[in-house]
Amino acid sequence: MSWDNEKIRIRLLEAREHLVKALQKLKSSRNWSFLDMFLGGSVSFFADLMEHARFSEALDEIRRAKQIIAQVQEHIGDVDLEVDDSFFGTFLDVAFDNIFVDFLRHGRINKARKKVIEVIRKIDSVLLSLRTNITKEEEKFCPRCKASIPVNSKFCPYCGERQ
Repeated sequence: MSWDNEKIRIRLLEAREHLVKALQKLKSSRNWSFLDMFLGGSVSFFADLMEHARFSEALDEIRRAKQIIAQVQEHIGDVDLEVDDSFFGTFLDVAFDNIFVDFLRHGRINKARKKVIEVIRKIDSVLLSLRTNITKEEEKFCPRCKASIPVNSKFCPYCGERQ
């Protein structure tokens, strides 16, 4: 399979989209985690369920992004997307619900968020690099005035020199 810059760019944009969705799910999971920690009581059970559901949905989005990144890995270099998914099981969390378990779980959500943000930044950097390479391939310079002009120009738009 031939991989040109545009195909890599499109796949990375897809991976980035999944990571942005994962970030939204992690934010929701974190919000439910706050409720669980500070409200407790009968709200705690429902908050635990919602928190785990959102975290699970975030992991699904991260797995999709990992699959895409794996496809373009040899063309872009190393992009590490390992997120700790050893999240407490819902049953264990509900059965042994206390502030210490809540804080531990909340920390894992924040760690996952930081990792996803880091990978999004790496993807943005690769996308910028790809864009720069495309731009360099698509430009040439006028031999007379040395201005950067489009490759298919017959005349320099600055000095009028025939190309």
